[in-house]
Amino acid sequence: MFARQAVTVAHAQNVFPEPLTLEYALSLVDESHPELERIIADRDLAQAGVLSVDAMGGFKSSIEARAQWVDPGSTASSQSHNDNQASLFIEKQLYDFGYSSALLKAAQQDVQQREFLIRDIRNKRRIDIMARYFDVLLADLEYIRDNEAMAVDYVHFDRIKDRHALGQVSDIDLKEVESVYQHSRRLRYASQTRQRLHRARLALALNHPESLSSSLALPELKNMSREVPELEVLQEQARQKNLVVHAMRKQLEAAQMRVTAARAGGRPVLR
Repeated sequence: MFARQAVTVAHAQNVFPEPLTLEYALSLVDESHPELERIIADRDLAQAGVLSVDAMGGFKSSIEARAQWVDPGSTASSQSHNDNQASLFIEKQLYDFGYSSALLKAAQQDVQQREFLIRDIRNKRRIDIMARYFDVLLADLEYIRDNEAMAVDYVHFDRIKDRHALGQVSDIDLKEVESVYQHSRRLRYASQTRQRLHRARLALALNHPESLSSSLALPELKNMSREVPELEVLQEQARQKNLVVHAMRKQLEAAQMRVTAARAGGRPVLR
């Protein structure tokens, strides 16, 4: 864990534990996020479409009632004035030449497409969170380096000032040493700015832009010595497991099913 004194960011409201760990940051992947919520809403809408299409082949029932008072003729076998009637109608679609089944398959493909996109967004969020997390760790290391360098240059500059006051160092040599110190000072302030910048980016990736962590724990990186596969193997794995490609295939299959449904749409329906 980096020393707290090395992190010089302004105080801000923080909902994260201190120090923030990579495991905790990755646990926020499934939290509410605008892009993720949009795709989930699309998935829910597609699921509603499946239920709507599935209902087309279900039973439909209706009741019809009629209340009527009559005045029977003198020759009628029944002289009752009550001519009320109640009817129960039950209907089910038996055959529509594949129209409803094609629409159902298209709706199911829509749902699967959204599921692939949801998984893809979550994977991308994990990568983005890890990248922002390590950016903060690198920024902290850079600050430690530049802060130490500035401290060394300041001590040297302070000693030269004392010698200059005694007449042992010329003005030119003093200005040269001061220039080196001022350069180190600017680098240190730039590193400090990058600390806050990368913390802000990490907070944004975690969907908590108001929370800037003052300290981050160094993660335990396992399997660092494992053998890296050949590039061709990695490329083939990327092609086979690309979630966006799978989503586009489902979108294509859904479109093909809707074409089939459109062709069957003008045919008779048996109920």
